[in-house]
Amino acid sequence: MLDKVQKYEVISKESFKTLKRRGLVEGRYPNIYVSFKVADIVGQKAAYVRNKGLDDDIVETCGKNRYARWRLK
Repeated sequence: MLDKVQKYEVISKESFKTLKRRGLVEGRYPNIYVSFKVADIVGQKAAYVRNKGLDDDIVETCGKNRYARWRLK
């Protein structure tokens, strides 16, 4: 089942619930991806970040820094 998730194939809702309870996948059905602990083990941290996206506080900080640099010009 986890292999199908990594290949972006659709799995059943029952399989999704099982993987989610075990902490192996994240997201909302059918848009799911492997969890950080799986990505860390298989060496796919970059793919995890692309799927997960950036945290709001990181995006906010980057936006403030960009604005501050623009104001200095």
